[in-house]
Amino acid sequence: MANSRIRSSNPKGIAAPIRLYYSNVVRVESGPLIFVAGQVALDESGKPVHVGDPGVQAANMRWARSSVCWRSRARPWPLSLR
Repeated sequence: MANSRIRSSNPKGIAAPIRLYYSNVVRVESGPLIFVAGQVALDESGKPVHVGDPGVQAANMRWARSSVCWRSRARPWPLSLR
């Protein structure tokens, strides 16, 4: 039985989940609340980016997280990854 208050999505511009075991975003309407998963240093086609530069990879993951939130019409909670 499907729950109409829960929607999963994989926004354009973000690498698709590996083997589709999960969704990048799940939005729960009771909040509204979203859960973001699988943000790794991959480009939209799934290829690694900035190999050998973990600082730039981390920045890419923060951008992906913010992009997923924006495309899901959610405001990202200020999160420091320092």
